Amino acid sequence: MRKNGTKKRTVAILALVALLAAMMGATFAWVDYDQHKTNEFNGKGYHHDVRLVEDFDEEDDWRIDDGPLSKEIRVANVGSAQDGYGPIIVRLQLKEYMEIGGLSYSMTERRYMIDNDGYFVVFATEAAARAAWPDHNVARLTDVVTKTTGWFIETKAHDPNGQYGKYVVTEISVDMNTALPVISGTTRHSGEAASAHHDPDNLECEYPLHLWDPGSELAYAQYIEWILGANVTALSAWDGVSGSKWVYDDVNGTGWVYWVAFLQPGTTTLNLLEAVDLIKQPNGPFYYVIHVDMQAISPDRLNDWTDMPQNIKSIFAQ
Repeated sequence: MRKNGTKKRTVAILALVALLAAMMGATFAWVDYDQHKTNEFNGKGYHHDVRLVEDFDEEDDWRIDDGPLSKEIRVANVGSAQDGYGPIIVRLQLKEYMEIGGLSYSMTERRYMIDNDGYFVVFATEAAARAAWPDHNVARLTDVVTKTTGWFIETKAHDPNGQYGKYVVTEISVDMNTALPVISGTTRHSGEAASAHHDPDNLECEYPLHLWDPGSELAYAQYIEWILGANVTALSAWDGVSGSKWVYDDVNGTGWVYWVAFLQPGTTTLNLLEAVDLIKQPNGPFYYVIHVDMQAISPDRLNDWTDMPQNIKSIFAQ
């Protein structure tokens, strides 16, 4: 696994432009069966309190050369055994959504001189520009593509080397109003995090499920690479031994990832996800979100998870 060397920040991973104030902000709407009913799992006289914990870098202009950004996901059993809190069994589902918008360019009405390498011919002062090209109009401009500011030379027909010049891009505007989802038929629900903040779930729970099966990789994988924790393995490769590790179900198409040990009071799992890396720059401004759903049960409710693989269930049933 690649080590994340970026500096830690706190709120969310953002993507490409400051106008998209929460681009990578994963909202953690989740179900734990006891978060809103703290006495639900009292079969053995235990209390339960489980927390989904995340820690991620903030970036308002995520680019391909930034390297991996921290995006840590883990679960904590915060109760104390002395206060009657018991062990729990936890699992997570990760979901994703991505859309790519457009960019609109504002350009000059006139073409300006470029050299044989394609760069604008720019002078530091008006006097220098006019001295070099006395029979040409000049203008002070900024090309936002190359971030070049200075005095540009307006071209005429039959200038040297047939260079008719190029329009100067003076402004690039982000257009997310016409953004298209990477996966057709999916819809952005970013407002749900605010409007349905206290609900046990919301429309963001409907984002496409990360299934873990390599043959079922979402289209987002062409842009985003997940860097998993060191103790994460596939069900198809798991040795069946319990311990401090995450096992993702790449066999049954459920998308669930299981912590294959009882999570005891006062302990925390290792990270399921360590970081995310932008491996291909989208052609435009983009919004990408990781959404996490968590479920937790007490040992006496093990049979509630009917879709739990039998070899995982067997380590808790002993």
